[in-house]
Amino acid sequence: MSISESTVVRPFDCPDTCSLNVRMNQGTIVSIDGNPDHLMYPLRRCREVAGLA
Repeated sequence: MSISESTVVRPFDCPDTCSLNVRMNQGTIVSIDGNPDHLMYPLRRCREVAGLA
């Protein structure tokens, strides 16, 4: 099992520009969490993103 993590910006048209930590196992998303280092919205993710993983 190979878990990798990437920090990404929410791909939807939204002024919040959520920053997310995405964890993947062999190319499959296993979790999406808010980025604790994001200056405006630490640890935040909206309902749309919460439904993705």
